[in-house]
Amino acid sequence: MAATKRRLPPDQQLKADLSVVLAIPEGRRYLFNLVERCLVAQDIWIGTAEIHRRAGMQTVGLSIMADVQSVRPDLTRLPLAADTLFDTDEAMEESDDRE
Repeated sequence: MAATKRRLPPDQQLKADLSVVLAIPEGRRYLFNLVERCLVAQDIWIGTAEIHRRAGMQTVGLSIMADVQSVRPDLTRLPLAADTLFDTDEAMEESDDRE
C-alpha cells in the first residue's frame, strides 16, 4: 500500500504553489505583468460605466499583490506608485542569487 501523502489546508497549499511560481524569474515576470495590466498603480476614474470594469481589474490586481506580499514581501514595495509597484530588477536578481 502506497504511503498516504499529507495534504496541506487549501490556503497553505495556495501559498506553497505561489512560492514555486515566484521562485522562477519567468513566474515573477508573468505575475508582475499581470498586475500591471490590472491597473493597480493607475487612476481608474473614467466618466463612463467603464469604471466598473477597471475597478474589478484593480481589485484582482490588489488581491494578487496581497498574495505575493504574504509569500515574498521582499518583492513588493509600498506605497503603490507606478515606479515602485514591484522592485522587480533588484528583487529578481537577489532572489536568483539565493537559489
